[in-house]
Amino acid sequence: MILKQITIKNFRLYYDKNTFDLSDRLTLIIGDNNDGKTTFFEALEWLFDTSTEDKNIVNISAKRKSELSIGESDTMSVSIVFDHDGEKEIEKQFTFTKQADRSINTSGFKFIGYEERGSERVQVSGKSLLESCFEATIRKYCLFKGESDLKVFDNETALKTLVNKFSNIREIDKYLELAERFEADSQSVVAKEMRNNKKTEQKAKLLEADRLENNKALQRIRNEMQETREEINSYSIRIDKLEQNQDKFEIFQELKKRIENLISKKNEVARRAYCEYNTNLLDRLWILQSFPQILDEFQKKADELSRKKRDLETKDIERKAVEKGKKELADSLMNGATPLPWYVPDENTMREMIDEHICKVCGREAPEGSEAYNFMVKKLNDFLAMQSKKSEKVIEDETPLFSNQYIDEIRTMSNALGGWSKKEIISLRKKIADELDFVQARKRDLDKINQQITESEEEKTRLLLQAQGLSEDMLEKGYRDYKGFNDRKKDAEVKIARLEKDLEFALKEKERIDNEFNNLAPQSGTTAIFNRVHLAFDMIMKAFSKAKDRNITEFLEDLETQTNDYFEKLNIDDFRGRIGIYRSVDGTASIKLYSSDGTLIEKPGGAQMTTMYMSVLFAISNITTLKREQDYPLIFDAPTSSFGEYKEDGFYNIVDNIDKQCIIVTKDLLIVDKAANTKKIDESVLKNMTCKVYQICKHPGFDDKDYTTLFTTLKKIQ
Repeated sequence: MILKQITIKNFRLYYDKNTFDLSDRLTLIIGDNNDGKTTFFEALEWLFDTSTEDKNIVNISAKRKSELSIGESDTMSVSIVFDHDGEKEIEKQFTFTKQADRSINTSGFKFIGYEERGSERVQVSGKSLLESCFEATIRKYCLFKGESDLKVFDNETALKTLVNKFSNIREIDKYLELAERFEADSQSVVAKEMRNNKKTEQKAKLLEADRLENNKALQRIRNEMQETREEINSYSIRIDKLEQNQDKFEIFQELKKRIENLISKKNEVARRAYCEYNTNLLDRLWILQSFPQILDEFQKKADELSRKKRDLETKDIERKAVEKGKKELADSLMNGATPLPWYVPDENTMREMIDEHICKVCGREAPEGSEAYNFMVKKLNDFLAMQSKKSEKVIEDETPLFSNQYIDEIRTMSNALGGWSKKEIISLRKKIADELDFVQARKRDLDKINQQITESEEEKTRLLLQAQGLSEDMLEKGYRDYKGFNDRKKDAEVKIARLEKDLEFALKEKERIDNEFNNLAPQSGTTAIFNRVHLAFDMIMKAFSKAKDRNITEFLEDLETQTNDYFEKLNIDDFRGRIGIYRSVDGTASIKLYSSDGTLIEKPGGAQMTTMYMSVLFAISNITTLKREQDYPLIFDAPTSSFGEYKEDGFYNIVDNIDKQCIIVTKDLLIVDKAANTKKIDESVLKNMTCKVYQICKHPGFDDKDYTTLFTTLKKIQ
């Protein structure tokens, strides 16, 4: 079966008709998040689901529903055209109509098939055609959603299904089943005869008791193994579902822890940044923070006051000395001298006028004894008398200019506050400044921490939006559940390992009991004949059992060889080791990776695990092709999410050269186009590839608040 074309019409984001023409080898469908990658895969799942007539209106394009007028109808459909002994087509569709109340009604569900018969194209049942060309068992090994779906051997029935479908074991199983029934019946007859034979009665009863206990033990172990396998399968299913959001769980936990640490750090920094400014002003003398400048100003003013005081005191002393000298001079001039008129400016002028017998004020002569002369003498005497009184007053005024010592006390205080006291205050000032700088630095730290908390909270909000409706509680629970399920799954796997040993021991015990029972038979008589018949059936049963075991072993060896061939191709320039596929006692299978020296690689990397499982799938597909003489496609949705950029490029180049039809839906190979502010396909990676490539993306210009404007556009790249 080779897919040639897939058409999706009005299915969710795929508005109207969208057709993908496929290569018979690799086809890449590349798109970013929410561009319609998963929708493409789920459209195929809807088509291949034959269990119900699913007409869920949720699957109908929101844009197309919004465009319908009242009473108008359209169809939603998914179809494939494929080659399987001739060209065939399968289409699933139904009609949807907008009602008067604007609700959507669905009708006319069809699952149609078309095949060529001679020159005619005949319509047949789509379900029947699908099951005959692409049966459910095959589909199980062809469609894989995410990396978790690749783990085919996590299902306890996987190996049995593979062996039954793709090996020759079904032919052996028919004969083995018949031989087991004959052996069981003959054993029952022999056991009865042994109990009735006196020679073997006692030993037979003991062995029968042992066999009964052994059968109970085998049944108990197998039941426990089945229950434990079911537990493992259940945990695996839950883990797979949780793994779809595991990156979100882990990011949420990282953000939660980061925010908690930031809040704790914030509280600690806030404690260290707390400062009692008012209390510290007095209790810790922070009020003296600016005192050195005040002291400098105070000392300058004290010095200035002291200088002014000394200047004033000096001038006062000089004034007093001058006044004292003038008095002494006046006293000497009054001895026999003629006084000048009272209004004469000075003593010498008045004496001059008396001596020259003329009044130089009015210009009249004043001969000695004249009235004018006597007047001038009287005025001089009056002047001298007045000057004498002033001198006496000054001389008698011995009161100091400054009657108190305030300025001196200020100077003394200034001197006292200088020296060591000033140094201590400056030192205190530095301590205060250092502490204030520390507090300010912590406040800056607080601002940074608050910014980091805000950014982390915003990042958490974006995560919740990306988580598509998952709340914080759900993310928290999902993380705990994921860890809990993994722990319980590991415990169950440990239990399986123990039960396998118990089963192996119980089977050996069964073999011992059977051997001893067979050796009990007498050499003659009816019992001996029955026993020989039983031994023959036992040998036949064991022969078929060994043939079945050998068939399974050969199948696994072939599967392992082909798996390693693909694993080597998918891991060029990377560590490969060797894959081993092992069958346990209870018939389940496991896949393990070993180094060349036989060391088990306990925890292979994510990319390695993916290529391991993909190698198994390629090998299974190859075996399927050989056994069924028909090829089948492998369809993957985001299988390489754990790959790095270098690994991605190499992987797609390798798959492109594998002669196998693969359809891979991925967001790999996208790069940012800074000029257009969009993402585009890195065509430099594709230049050496022959595959077909489509890019899907959201149609530009959509309203980010209106879902009905959102739909996927399809562009063929090569």
